[in-house]
Amino acid sequence: MVLALSPSPEWMIVARFVSGISACSWVAFTVLYSGYYPPGQTTRAMGHISFVNGLSIMSSTYLGGWLADHYGWLAPFWASAGFGVLGTFVSLGTSESRVPAHGTLSLNASREILRHPTLIWSSIAASLGMYTVFTSSFGFLPNFALTLGATKTDLGMLSALTLLCGSVAGLSASRLALPLLGPRYAIVVAYGVVTLVTATIPHATEVWQLFVLQALSGLCRGTAYPIMMSLAIHGISERDKATAMGFFQAVYSAGMFLGPLVAGQIGGWMGYTMLFSSSALVAAVSVLASLKLPRRLDG
Repeated sequence: MVLALSPSPEWMIVARFVSGISACSWVAFTVLYSGYYPPGQTTRAMGHISFVNGLSIMSSTYLGGWLADHYGWLAPFWASAGFGVLGTFVSLGTSESRVPAHGTLSLNASREILRHPTLIWSSIAASLGMYTVFTSSFGFLPNFALTLGATKTDLGMLSALTLLCGSVAGLSASRLALPLLGPRYAIVVAYGVVTLVTATIPHATEVWQLFVLQALSGLCRGTAYPIMMSLAIHGISERDKATAMGFFQAVYSAGMFLGPLVAGQIGGWMGYTMLFSSSALVAAVSVLASLKLPRRLDG
C-alpha cells in the first residue's frame, strides 16, 4: 500500500525495506508448515510448500503485468495490498503445536545449532545455487535472450517456464529423486546439470534453445531446493528449527545478493560468455559443497 501511495523514490525504498523485513516470516512459515507432516516427511513438506510458492510467484507475475497493462502501474500494488490483507485473515485460522519449553535459548546454544554440519553445508550449497539462478534465470538471461531476437512475450514465457518446472520438480522431489539417489547425490546430480546448462547458455544461437535450457535448470533447481531445506532442519529439535531455518535462509540470500552484483561486474568487463562461465564455475563449486551432505536422511 505504501508503494502505491509513495510520493517520492525515497518512500518507495522505505516500503521495500519494510517488505523485506516482513519476508522474514517465510522462516517461521516453513517451520510451521513442516510441523503438519509426520516425522520423516520434511522433504515432502518442503516440496509441497515450494510448489505452492513457485506457482504463486508465476501467477502473480502474470497477473501484475495484466493489471498494469489494463489499469495502470499502481494497480498491481493495490492488488498486492488486497492479497496481503486477505492472507492476514487466512493466517488467523492456522493452528500451532506448542513445544514444551526447556529453558531459554542462550547464545551458546545458538552457536551449537549453527555448528551443525548438515545445516552449514546445505546452507552453503543453497547460497551458491542461488548465486547461479539469480545470475542467469532471474538476472542476465533475459538480456542475453534479447540479443538472440527474443520478444517480450518470449521473456515472460522464459520466466514462467522456469518457475513452472521448478514447482513441479519440487512437488515430486520426495517421491522420485530422494528415494532413488538419496539427498547427497540428488543435489549433486541436480547442480551438476545446472552447471552444464549455465555454461551452455552463452553458446545458444536460437531462442528455443534457451527454453530447453531453462526447463532443465528449473527442474534441477526445483528438485534440489526442498531437499536442502529439509536438510537444514534435519536433526534439529523442534524448538530450534526456526533458528536453523533462519540461518539457512540468511546464508542463501547472500547468494541472491552477490550473484547479480558480482556477475554484472564480470559481464560488464568481459561480456556474456565470461558472465555465464563464471556463474557455471560457482555452480560447480556448489556440486563440491553438496558432496559434504549426508547420503540419506535417518528418521
